[in-house]
Amino acid sequence: MSARYALYYAPAPDTLFHALGASWLGRDAWSGTVTGQPSVENITGLTTEPRRYGFHATLKAPFELAPCKSRAELSAFAEAFAQRQAPVMLPKLRLAALDGFLALLPDSETDHLHELAACCVMDFDAFRGPLLPDEIARRHRSGLSHRQGRLLLNWGYPHVLDQFRFHMTLSNKLGAADMAKLRAEAERHFAPVIGVPVRLDAITIFCEAEKGTAFRAEERFALTGKADTIWPEIWKLGVR
Repeated sequence: MSARYALYYAPAPDTLFHALGASWLGRDAWSGTVTGQPSVENITGLTTEPRRYGFHATLKAPFELAPCKSRAELSAFAEAFAQRQAPVMLPKLRLAALDGFLALLPDSETDHLHELAACCVMDFDAFRGPLLPDEIARRHRSGLSHRQGRLLLNWGYPHVLDQFRFHMTLSNKLGAADMAKLRAEAERHFAPVIGVPVRLDAITIFCEAEKGTAFRAEERFALTGKADTIWPEIWKLGVR
């Protein structure tokens, strides 16, 4: 397998939000360095999957480049795309169990967020190489609805468009006891950002250089397009 790329929302590397996410997962996706995690029994073992992917929310799921596309072309397209897109404001963050995973989610989702996510899925799809049969089979084994199965074939990922939910995963899939234990600690760890709006102001290209290796954040592109709506001043207090 060649390298895989993804488009994620990730907080800027010089922010508190990034530092909290990196220290929770035990790895900084920008520098690749290992960080200390909170003192919770087996937290390292309960966060292996999100640690490999880095602290993020998915906008375009990992894909191999199409044979006709290059990494340089992906960067150029992402830069032009970001210049057309306006920042998106997300309501207050909260902790929740999502399909058995602990995650940070906004209180609600806006049309602007769904429009941005849909544009990422569709506009970048020319860069996505074809799905391999074993990947399609693996996804179906995880349990997909008919609609999600169609989205997987059309866009390479089942949780897109009307199936999209913005979330920042903080754990592997957990049982009830581990969920309660991690959630209590996450409430303390992320207290500075829980209940605070988030300004999604950039998209970031992440890369998995070889199969099974950790994803690294490579390039961040600020969203500098003009919005149709003027956001209230309160959103300027959000987490970047």
